[in-house]
Amino acid sequence: MHAIRNLKSIIIAGVAATLIAICMPAASAATAQSSATAQIIGGISVIKIADLVYGDVIADAIGGTVLVTPANIRSANGVAVITSSFFSPASFLVVGHKNDHYSVGMPTSITITDGAGHSMLVDTFTSIPAVNSKGKLDKDYPQDRMGADTVYVGATLHVNPNQATGIYNGIFSITISYQ
Repeated sequence: MHAIRNLKSIIIAGVAATLIAICMPAASAATAQSSATAQIIGGISVIKIADLVYGDVIADAIGGTVLVTPANIRSANGVAVITSSFFSPASFLVVGHKNDHYSVGMPTSITITDGAGHSMLVDTFTSIPAVNSKGKLDKDYPQDRMGADTVYVGATLHVNPNQATGIYNGIFSITISYQ
């Protein structure tokens, strides 16, 4: 008798479960939630520290080139330089969001002039960090969550044959972009 009651209970429970399953509608959609997050950072800035300086150059009848590298090395080809004269690569302070990467863009060439109608070409700009690599703003800067780095720029000066004496100047720009 006990076995019959247990069997009845099992059958009733099975029928009830089947009825509940049949009567419940099947789920046709489900919903989940996520959050959206954005961090707004300050823009990147660049500040000139030093100009590109070739130093004192002695022109001759042949002309030649003077190279100042981003690593602060000067070499001359076809012209002479006064070895005691000051020279330096240009340098720029780059400031932006700490530990972010940036790239450097530079001109192909510029012309420098003496204001009296004489000019020289400056080209083959190079930099540290190099144009095709990424710099990193990993040096501390005295603003919250800001980093800094220094970019050094060198280039080649083309001295024409019998170049006129004088002080030659020109402007070039570099472009710093977040990567």
